[in-house]
Amino acid sequence: MTDRAAEPGFPGLSQDSSRRAPGPEVLPKIEGYEVLEELPRGGQAAVYKAIRKADGRRVALKVLPFALLSSDSARRQFEREVELVLSLSHPNIVAVLDSGITRGQYYFAMEYIRGLTLDRYQAARCLSLRDKMQLFSLMCGAVTGAHQRGVIHRDLKPSNILVDDQGQPHVVDFGLAKAIGPLASDWAGRGSPT
Repeated sequence: MTDRAAEPGFPGLSQDSSRRAPGPEVLPKIEGYEVLEELPRGGQAAVYKAIRKADGRRVALKVLPFALLSSDSARRQFEREVELVLSLSHPNIVAVLDSGITRGQYYFAMEYIRGLTLDRYQAARCLSLRDKMQLFSLMCGAVTGAHQRGVIHRDLKPSNILVDDQGQPHVVDFGLAKAIGPLASDWAGRGSPT
């Protein structure tokens, strides 16, 4: 399995790091991973670049902050994101590789996509109309694939699409996704919002 990654992006997160707390960075300890650095933050979870020790693969670790562990709804939403992405299999949707709880810390590991957000990629490459349409077609294929599996992203925006060095877009950050059909029924029984 190859690492589809390409720097300096991370699934679903803007390049704005202003939400980080001042002071020295404290990296989490996740069993089986060497956490290297925090990536730009998104909504409620922190994301880190890490190496999976078992095979040396570079991954992106999404971690639920300790401050949210006491919230049943935050934990359920985090677990729901993992399950929804695991239900998807598409070359243009970031894949979850592993998930779990270690030392009370909820986490999941995803492909590390080395790339640029869609808007930055387009600005850096000065794409032709044909190239833009090809990129758009690939993104539509990914979103259609998710819809066919009963998953509505609900937060599609340039910062939630990373484009790698080969020009392949990757839809990321399913934290606000909604399940429909059989997936919604599964989650309704667990008390999770869909």
